[in-house]
Order: sequence, then C-alpha cells, then structure tokens
Amino acid sequence: DNIYCSCLLSTSAKIPGISCGLISRRRNTFAQMEDDDAGPGLCLCQQDSYLRSLFTTVVSCTPISAAPQPTSPEHPKSGKPSKGGSSSNNKNHVGNQGDKGKSKAGGSSSNGNGAASSGSASGVEATADCGREGSSSSSCCNGSITAPTSSYEVVLEESPMFPESGGQPCDQGQLLFRLPDGSPGAANVTAVAWKQGRLCHTTDAPLPPGCRAEAVVEWGRRLDLMQQHTGQHVLSAVALRLLSAPTVSWELHPLDPLTHGSGDYCCVAVDLEMPHSPSGEQLIELEARVNAELRAMRPVTPLLIDPRVSEDVERLRALQADGAFRGKLPQPDKMKGGKLRLVCVEGLDINACGGTHLRSTGEVGCLKLLGCERTRG
Repeated sequence: DNIYCSCLLSTSAKIPGISCGLISRRRNTFAQMEDDDAGPGLCLCQQDSYLRSLFTTVVSCTPISAAPQPTSPEHPKSGKPSKGGSSSNNKNHVGNQGDKGKSKAGGSSSNGNGAASSGSASGVEATADCGREGSSSSSCCNGSITAPTSSYEVVLEESPMFPESGGQPCDQGQLLFRLPDGSPGAANVTAVAWKQGRLCHTTDAPLPPGCRAEAVVEWGRRLDLMQQHTGQHVLSAVALRLLSAPTVSWELHPLDPLTHGSGDYCCVAVDLEMPHSPSGEQLIELEARVNAELRAMRPVTPLLIDPRVSEDVERLRALQADGAFRGKLPQPDKMKGGKLRLVCVEGLDINACGGTHLRSTGEVGCLKLLGCERTRG
C-alpha cells in the first residue's frame, strides 16, 4: 500500500540557519480540494497577480455582530471580550485546482484551483470570515449578553484582492476613502472570501455605501504567498518526475515562530503519495533539483480555457498530451465563469490552478526543505 508523506518547505530566504533534516510536525486534518462554490467568475488578481490597487465603489457595508458572550450577574465584567467575528468555519473557495489545496488559519489559506487529484481527504475549516449571524438580545446562563460590532462586511464593485480559497490564504490590505466631511478614512481588510456569489471583505471600520475607495493590497503578504505557491508547483512537478510521487494535497500557512523563528512568512506543506518513505539522500536531491528549476527562470503563465469553444478544446487536448501536464481537471460546475484556468511553468508543469503566481520561477529565490514526516499508510 502507498503511504502519504508530508514535506514542509519554504521558498523564503529570510529564515537562515535551518538545515535540511527531518523535523516533527503535527498535522491536523486533510482538506478536500474541490471548491464549495464556483462563484460568478475569475477575480481580477487571477487575471493579473501583480495588481496591487485600484479605485472602486463601495456597494454595501454590513455590520458583523460578534459572537455573544455571557457575563455573570455577580461579575458583569468577567466575560471575555468577543472576537468580533474574525474567524469562522466558512469554506469559501475560488477557481480551479489540480492539487488538493488545504485552507488553514493564520493569515491563511485559499488557492482557488479546481482539479481533483487522487487520494482521500477530510475537510479542514477555513478561517476567513465574511460574516457571522448573531443575536444582540438573548440570554444565557442567567447572565446578560452583549454583542458589540467590531467588524464589517464590505462588498466592492471591483477588488484586486484574492479570497481565501482551496489552499491559499486570502489577501489583506486597506480600503482608503473620504469621509462625508472630506477628511481621509481608512479601513483595514482582515479577510476576503466568497459569500453567496459575492466577494466579501471583512474590515475593522465601516465605509459609506456608494463612496469611492482605493483598495490597496498588502504587497508583502501577496508576494510571499505567490513565492510559496509557485514554489509548490515546481516542487510537485519535480517530486512527480524524481520520486514518482504525485501531490495529494498541500497548504500554505505561517511558519511556526517557536520552531522556525518567524511567524511573519508562509511555508508550504505538501502531501506526497509514495510507495515508501523518502530517504535523506532523496530529500536532499529533491531540494537541489527544485532549486535548479528555480534558477532556470522558467516563465510562469496563467492560461484560460473555454470548454465551449472548439479551438480551446483542441488546445486543452494538446496540453493534456504534454508530459508536463499534472493532475486532473475540475468538473465544469467548479470552473470560475465556466472557464478552466491553468498555470503553466514552461517546460516543467501544467496544472489547473486558481491561485496567484509569479511571472518566473526565478522570482521565487530559493526553496528550503524544512522537514518530512509520514502522515498516513
């Protein structure tokens, strides 16, 4: 029987002094790759991953009620402050995906990709919250309940931000606008997700509906996620060729600050299906091969395929016959806007994916394999 090994890696060169060895890493659950909601169409950042900001119009702004917190009549101030709906178990996904992407918390996850790959998996809870229903007038434990509004759900006419999806965390950023008196206003965007066919932004301040606003992406976070995600595609392609190990699932999440000394940057956990555990020599060779592909500066290009157009169907057949094609294709109802999005790493990898990517593997910098452990089998 095949086993499943999880490789923890980072494409960030900001964590020096980590040797290539096996480390223990506790895994929680595995996530299904297919999106719950295909949504109305591709996001702007899926068409241009380098889109950092744009001017747009606020369509709506709805307060999000915090989870009610009981307070004892004897100790009315003893209740813990509410979290303001900053996390939830909504599973909002975007795009198409060839490998199973796993949504996870902590500045965390969604990749919109859409193809399913082999291997079973159990769902994991996405933490971006586009709203939580709560009552501001109820009782519990014979105490009073307060539900202060600390966050807002904002819908924009257009947005440059990526929603949590599949395995890639959402973008964060700011919405800059003018208040009615002409003074400048700003709202921090803490989460982005699809909700009922709309791209919803969770903010820490309200915006007047109808006002013009500049949506600004936190570029450091976006770039880091792009580096990790493109690096994952390269590693998955090399692992398939070198070790005959298909990628079953993957996830982007912050580095453990206690183990790796930084919680500011992401790393990638990639689950590979293998007939046996890889040796230390194989892991070293895997890392070396991946870095060689990064130095080759291979162009990375998103490609849209419309299955309703005969020319695109023929083009897709040709791509599937290419030795670089990896993974399976999503079902038509999982394709954003009815179109299939592929990410092509020239001469190395073709994979259904809805996430943000670099223009070249050279922009990844380098990849460091932080550890590997057997997870199943």
